[in-house]
Amino acid sequence: PPPPVLLFVSVRSPFVYCFVSMSDLDLELPPEGTPASGNESSFLVGKQTEGAVGGGGVVLPSPEVDETEEIVEETEGNSSENASLEAFSDQWLLVPKHFFILTQAGKPVFCSHGDIMKLASLTAALSGIISFVADVGDECRHISTGDGLQIVFLVRGPLYYACVSRTGEPLPHLERQLAYMHAQVLSILTAGVNKILQRKAQYDLRILLGGTDLFLRALADRFDVDPAIYLDAVKCLRIPPSVRSSISDALKSSAHEHLLFSALMAKSQLVSLVRPKRFLLAPSDLHLLTNFVFTSLSFRSGESWTPICLPAFNEQGFLHAHVSFLADEVCLVLLSTSPDSFFALSQCKERIASTLTSSGALRVVEASLGRADFSVAETSVPPLLHFIYKSSATNQVCYPLIGAPYSRDDDKLRLLRLYQSVHATLTGGHGVRVEESLAMAQDGDDREALASLEDQHKIF
Repeated sequence: PPPPVLLFVSVRSPFVYCFVSMSDLDLELPPEGTPASGNESSFLVGKQTEGAVGGGGVVLPSPEVDETEEIVEETEGNSSENASLEAFSDQWLLVPKHFFILTQAGKPVFCSHGDIMKLASLTAALSGIISFVADVGDECRHISTGDGLQIVFLVRGPLYYACVSRTGEPLPHLERQLAYMHAQVLSILTAGVNKILQRKAQYDLRILLGGTDLFLRALADRFDVDPAIYLDAVKCLRIPPSVRSSISDALKSSAHEHLLFSALMAKSQLVSLVRPKRFLLAPSDLHLLTNFVFTSLSFRSGESWTPICLPAFNEQGFLHAHVSFLADEVCLVLLSTSPDSFFALSQCKERIASTLTSSGALRVVEASLGRADFSVAETSVPPLLHFIYKSSATNQVCYPLIGAPYSRDDDKLRLLRLYQSVHATLTGGHGVRVEESLAMAQDGDDREALASLEDQHKIF
């Protein structure tokens, strides 16, 4: 008969640890009914079954991927403050939100703070919790404690994602952030990663993700500053309509048979996007694309040619991106389906750059980056402190500068949490409108956050 699967779980705030064994254990367990000491509680679960831990995951059909190939992105500044935190140190424990990525076998892949290899015991515990619940025919979505701690899980085939948070964000928003982390992994490896892990569960995925932690950490940072992410929209640079039209014309005039999408972006804001009528580029893919090109400093040194998967467009394969910076914070991205079209797209880039320079459009874009956004005072609504407007037709958002009483960083974060609260109330956090069209949250005695959802727009 198969050996019993023993799962020993120890709950020690703010984390949960577990030890899993497929063989007999000599464990000193307290007698039944003995209370746990301090803030620690534990229990032992035994189940006579085969493969109780690390069962098979859902695998999507995917192209062959060479599991020995190493994808390394040249980046600068990898020794960031997040990565340098000592695991389980007092400073590390005070971080309000952690992201973890691991495989079904419990192999560590990524953590947003600290050295992932020093957290192997924690990732094994998270994997054990997910797998144990799955073995009894259920799904572990989240764990909440009385002191405000939330542990949120997302399972995508053989990849497990977890978020440990004390930020008070709505549960659907944390789940959406984990979905973005999964999409970022797919943007580097495509859905073919599922086939690799299905064939070889113990494979060390960090070999394929080598050097790309910077993108995941940058994305995690954006969750706390960019409301467009959870609104499933993009923010466009504020420039005169005539200039934007001339930029779009320049992108259209350099069409090529292998050119699929052309995008001009400035400081992570969209300036113009040209696409075929039969294809769409989802806001989530645009967020991944801007995070990709603006995070890595290596793209700024010249023309670059790199594969990237845009999961909402097609998670099964790569597009090929020609990336070039026309100015310090102005980037032109040309996306192709052909891996051999670098020189053709390089010529397209030269024509576009020449047109934008001679027309003065590039100078206007650079000047717009140097100017502050509009203020809420321009709305001529005296009681209004701040707002976010989303056009449902274009999936674009705009919002003014954040001023008093939300000038400090912690106040700006509190404002974002208010928006998340009313958004989750009306949509369930997943963008699906519920019956109500108006929601309200209180911020102190004299300030209120309101949300209104209509067919053509959303106002917060």
